[in-house]
Amino acid sequence: MYPSGDHTYDIFRRLPDGTPIWVEAVKGEESARQRMASLARMNSCEYFLYDVPLNKIMASSKPS
Repeated sequence: MYPSGDHTYDIFRRLPDGTPIWVEAVKGEESARQRMASLARMNSCEYFLYDVPLNKIMASSKPS
């Protein structure tokens, strides 16, 4: 396993048809979660945080 502060997480935006679009990569889980939340506040799209090595969605932000 890797330390969460050293790992890079991918942030994706989900289009209305369900298609994921890569937005950016952020180092550190907490930083990535904060960035995802910031993006979600700026518009009404769903975002999710993806961990490539684990092949797992770590968090998501539903549109408001």
